[in-house]
Amino acid sequence: MDFRGAARGVGRLAVVGVVGAVLTTPARAGDLKNFISDLYGGDGITLDALGHSGHFTNASLKQLNNLDSGIVNGLSSQVASPSSVSSFTFDLENAVFVRTTESLGPILAERAETIGEWKINFGVNYTEAKFKRYQGARLNNLGLEFEHEIEADDIDQNTGLPFDYTNDFIAVSIDATVEERVAAFYATLGVTSRWDVGIIVPFVVAKAKASAVASIETSNAGGVFGAHVFGSSSETCTVLQGGNACADSNGGERGGMGDVIIRTKYNFLRGDEQLVDFSALAQLAMPSGDENNLLGTGQWRPLVLLILSKDLGPFTPHVNVGYEMSSVSSKWFSVPYAVGFDLRVVEQATLAFEIIGRRGTYDNVKGSHTIDWAVGAKVNPWKTLTLIGNARFPINNGAGVRANVIWTAGVEYTF
Repeated sequence: MDFRGAARGVGRLAVVGVVGAVLTTPARAGDLKNFISDLYGGDGITLDALGHSGHFTNASLKQLNNLDSGIVNGLSSQVASPSSVSSFTFDLENAVFVRTTESLGPILAERAETIGEWKINFGVNYTEAKFKRYQGARLNNLGLEFEHEIEADDIDQNTGLPFDYTNDFIAVSIDATVEERVAAFYATLGVTSRWDVGIIVPFVVAKAKASAVASIETSNAGGVFGAHVFGSSSETCTVLQGGNACADSNGGERGGMGDVIIRTKYNFLRGDEQLVDFSALAQLAMPSGDENNLLGTGQWRPLVLLILSKDLGPFTPHVNVGYEMSSVSSKWFSVPYAVGFDLRVVEQATLAFEIIGRRGTYDNVKGSHTIDWAVGAKVNPWKTLTLIGNARFPINNGAGVRANVIWTAGVEYTF
């Protein structure tokens, strides 16, 4: 594990929280949500008319919009909320803080334990993700092809066949950069010995940039170069190769508050020698972040999560499975799950390992199933202060928008 990277992350916590609220450095005016579809003026590819209309506008706008939508919708499931499990609870009988189990607990997943009546746990973590792939393709080397749209004036009235120039197509090479940095401040209150309530307030810095080169190509020898050309009608891009290509760029960075989450957990069963501990967690993500600039989703997203865990001394396995919905569409759904364990390796340190997955439909069209594995550590250097470091890696790179690694570093304290 890269502890130097984790230490740098902790140092950026305050910076993200303060700078995130005011940072705005766009490459060109516009919303980050449309950083790809706003390329070439935001209305698709426009060519000069050389005896006929260059019919690529609708096809290009549709594909650019679809690429935007797929990348943006996939981002909302990538940065996980911090676990609601505190490393310590309060022993009323002995009037001292004790570990929730012999280990310090998980980092991203949940255990069934609650923190204790009228106890408060505060924490803050920093997460950084640089996304590298979308549906298996590298974001810095995305390729699209726009076919000629055949209309009435593209048909040879003598033969009834399309003219040869309709074999031309436009190939677009896109170099996209997508990054997120999140500082999440969270607190949990134990209302009773079995019931916790909590809140997560994230501050987000989102970066989305795209550079593109569109080239006019022919699909076979029947094509006629010169029938299509970038020129005076292509004022939104830089014309290259004598009108055969055009380059454009778009995007920038934005910062501010993300989607605030309120959550509650109730423990139904614990301490039985034969049965596993069981709790249920309910949470609601509110659309407080600016969805147009990738700071939030623009949705109310309720989630119900079932939690199973078992204290086996220094080893505590856990299983989570849930269901998440959206206020935007009844067809939007998500099934998050996690399987893992936390293990005390020495008195003041715990290792955590988890398999984290999410299956669902995010764009109302196609399903997505992402699976990651995560490894991290919790260290207790003083009283109830806990330092946290975690790294999350993809198992299946071919689904959704994916980072090579998502780093998390944080600190929490229980009163």
